[in-house]
Amino acid sequence: MARAPPAGPPELRGRDLGPGSRRGAPGARRPPVEAPVSAVAPELVTAPDPELFGVVAARLFREAFEAAVASRGVFAVALAGGTSPESMYTALSEIPHRDEIDWTKILVLFGDERCVPQGDPERNDYRAWRTLLSNVAVPPQNVLRVDPTLPDAAERYEALIRATYRLAPPAVPSLDLVILGMGTDGHTASLFPAHPALAEAARLVVKVTDAPKPPPERITFTLPLLNAARTVLFLAPGEKRQVVAESMFGRTDLPISMVRGRERTVFLVDPVPEPPKDEPRTAVEML
Repeated sequence: MARAPPAGPPELRGRDLGPGSRRGAPGARRPPVEAPVSAVAPELVTAPDPELFGVVAARLFREAFEAAVASRGVFAVALAGGTSPESMYTALSEIPHRDEIDWTKILVLFGDERCVPQGDPERNDYRAWRTLLSNVAVPPQNVLRVDPTLPDAAERYEALIRATYRLAPPAVPSLDLVILGMGTDGHTASLFPAHPALAEAARLVVKVTDAPKPPPERITFTLPLLNAARTVLFLAPGEKRQVVAESMFGRTDLPISMVRGRERTVFLVDPVPEPPKDEPRTAVEML
C-alpha cells in the first residue's frame, strides 16, 4: 500500500536547531544572540575537469545529506541561484542521486531571492525548480519559497523560518548545508562588499534595496544565519577561482571571507589550465 505524502515539512526537533536552540518553553535557557563564526579552516576542492564540476558538487551535497539524515533524520539545505549551481542541480536530478536520495527528508530554503515577479527566469526559485526541484520528489510543502513581491518579504521569510524551526529570537537555526555562489567582486547571496547589510547582527533575513547589480532589490540571508550553518559550500567555477584565492590569502573585507560553516566550509573550484612550459605558474594557479 502506498504511503500517504507527508502533510508538512519534516519536523525539526530541538536537537536539530543548533546553537542556542529553544522553543519558548518555561524555564528554557536564554540562547546566545548568534552562533560564533567557525575557526575551522576552509577546504579547497578542485574538480578534476570543468565538465565534472557539477558531479563533484553533487557528491558534496549527498555527503552532507547522508550525515544529516543519519544524525537527525532530516536535511535542511539552502539553495543558491545564478548559473554556478546549475550543473550540480542537473547532476542531482539524474541517476543515481535522483533515485537514491530520499527527497522527502529534505527541507529546501533559498539563501537569497531577486525581487522580480513569480515565474521570472531570473528568480532563484525558478532556476532551482527548472533544473532540480521539478525532477525530484521533494514534497512541495517542504520547499520554503520567498515571496519577494511583498513589501515585508524579508520579515515574512524570517518568520516562516522561525515557525518551521519553532525557534524564537534571538536564537539562530542551524541549516545542514548552505550552497552559495559568488561574484567576481566577492559578493555572496545578496551580500555585497561594503554594504550595510553585512553589519546586520540580529535579523536572519533582510531586504537589500540598492544592490550594485541588477535587480537592485533582493531578499537575503544575513551573516548570523549563514554562519550558523553546519556546512557552507561555495561554488566557484571558471574565473571565480581568482576571488577564492584573494579570500583565502587574507582579503577579509570580502563577503565570502565573512561566511564560514560551523563544522565545514568548502570552496569548489575548476582546475586551472596548464600554462605554457616556459611561463611560471601564478599563486592562483598553485592553489
